[in-house]
Amino acid sequence: MGDMKNRRGGQRILLKTSENPAITQFFSNAAKPGTRGFIVKPHTGKTHQIRVALKSIGAPILGDTLYGGEASDRLYLHAWHLQLPLSSGELSVTAPFDTGEVINEADVQTWYNGLNAPETYPWPSLPARFLPAC
Repeated sequence: MGDMKNRRGGQRILLKTSENPAITQFFSNAAKPGTRGFIVKPHTGKTHQIRVALKSIGAPILGDTLYGGEASDRLYLHAWHLQLPLSSGELSVTAPFDTGEVINEADVQTWYNGLNAPETYPWPSLPARFLPAC
């Protein structure tokens, strides 16, 4: 969690201040030897938020060469499960993660097939000052 600032070359960086922070939570585990898979929950909608957050912890996204990720056949950032609040309830959409060389590896398929729905993870509560006003 921290403020984000524009940097040269189209990049953004994460700062230690938190006046208007990008708030991102995640869980990770091994998807295959030497590669971690992440379930990410962005609470704010900042440009490049997930990419910057993962780079800031030393885990750039595979294929994200702008933020130091190893070159690959694609950028392995995928909107797997989205939940959007609506006035009439909630819209929930799931998109299969089925395109790319790495996705077809047996270890990664085992990891993906073992994922639980995002709402079942024990997401930490946010500090009150970061909760939306009612």
